[in-house]
Amino acid sequence: MNRLQHSVSATKRTLQLSDYQLFVFVEGETDRFFYSEICEMVCNNGKQKHHIYYAKDAPFCRDEMEGKEPSGKSGVISLFTCFQKNSLLTIESIDSKGNKKVAVFFLDKDVDDLRDKQIVSEHLIYTKYYDVENHIFMDGDVIKGAASAVNMTSQEVREKILNQHDWMFKVATQWKVYVKLCFFAVKREQTIEDCQYGRDVLPQTFNSTCESKFLSDEIYLECSTLVDSLYDQHKHNSVFKGKWYARLLDCELKNAAGKHEKILSCIQTTLDFNAAWAEHFKQPLRNLLAKCK
Repeated sequence: MNRLQHSVSATKRTLQLSDYQLFVFVEGETDRFFYSEICEMVCNNGKQKHHIYYAKDAPFCRDEMEGKEPSGKSGVISLFTCFQKNSLLTIESIDSKGNKKVAVFFLDKDVDDLRDKQIVSEHLIYTKYYDVENHIFMDGDVIKGAASAVNMTSQEVREKILNQHDWMFKVATQWKVYVKLCFFAVKREQTIEDCQYGRDVLPQTFNSTCESKFLSDEIYLECSTLVDSLYDQHKHNSVFKGKWYARLLDCELKNAAGKHEKILSCIQTTLDFNAAWAEHFKQPLRNLLAKCK
C-alpha cells in the first residue's frame, strides 16, 4: 500500500488540521524511543501532543524531494530545508485559540561541529556526542543493560567491565588511529584505507601502521592533533562513533555474539531522562514549545 504523500501546500494544511502541537523528525530506529522519552517529559506527559516521524516515513514536502526518498540524516536535513523555505517551522493552527504548531528536527552531531558544518536553527537539535548511541552508553547503565541482553548476571558482566566509562575510553583508544583516519577521510571527502564513519561495523582487522603513509600530509596532521586533544580531555565521544560500542561490547562478552542490537536496546531502557544529561535536549525543546502558547 502506498503511503499518503503531501505537497508543500498539503503539508501546511495537514499540520494546521492536526491535533499535534509538536512534529518531531528523527534519523532512524534507535532514535525513536530515545527522543520520544525526551518529548514525553517536555510535553508534560502528553498534555501537549506530539508525533515522531522517521525521515523515510514522513509524507511531507514530497513535491520538493525531486523523486528521492528522504532517509537518515540527509532526509531529516532535506525536510528541515523544505519546512524552513516554506515557513512551516512554526505555523498558526486553524482553531480560534491562536495556538501554534512547531516542528523540531533531531540530528546526530557526527563531526559536523568540528568542520563548521552544523546548521544553526532553534528547530534543529544536535546530539552532544557523535551520535545518540554515545549518549546511551555514556548515560545508561551498561552493565545492567548488557547483563539483561545476554542472560548474564551483573556481576559476571562486571568481571569483564569493571567501569563502563573506563571501558569506553579503553576501546576508543585502541581504535584511535582508525578514528583519525575516519576524520581525515571526512575532511578529504574520500575513502582512506577503507576507514569511514559510514560503517556501523569496525573492520575485523586493522593495521594501524598504515598511518605512516599520511604523516607528511598537513591535513592529516591537523586531524590527528585535534583527535589527540579531544582524547586528552576525555572528549573522545565527540569523534568516536557510538554505534561501534555495542559491537565491541558484544565481542567483549564473547558468549553474546550477534546480540549487539539487543545490548543497545536494553542499555537504552536504563536511561534516566530526569537526569542532568537530558537537559542538553530538553531545554532547547522547552524553548521551542514556548512558541506554542
